[in-house]
Amino acid sequence: MRVEEVLARVGGLVDRRNAGFTADQLQALIGRDEEDWPDSAFLLIADEQGLTSAEFPLLAVNNLPDEDDDPFRITLAAAGSFIVNLELGNTSFGDWARGADTDGVYREQHY
Repeated sequence: MRVEEVLARVGGLVDRRNAGFTADQLQALIGRDEEDWPDSAFLLIADEQGLTSAEFPLLAVNNLPDEDDDPFRITLAAAGSFIVNLELGNTSFGDWARGADTDGVYREQHY
């Protein structure tokens, strides 16, 4: 799979009416298929905390039903690698969560 194909699959839920929603509220807006599998395996949320930081740390939330990984933040600079590696199956959400710094932000880039 080419990077362009992966990025084309990354959708957005951009609506100012969702401002202030919690991760749980945003997860409830994600569509599901006939087997109750979510249309998006993870969410990257640009919330107030992320928008007010120079690193723009997005809130990463695992949206898969059988996984209980804790959310973490990931810098915008590292987010592209995160998306591609998850989509390709090179890494798991938990791999990235465990790599977050002590402040809960993942900063390392993998290309």
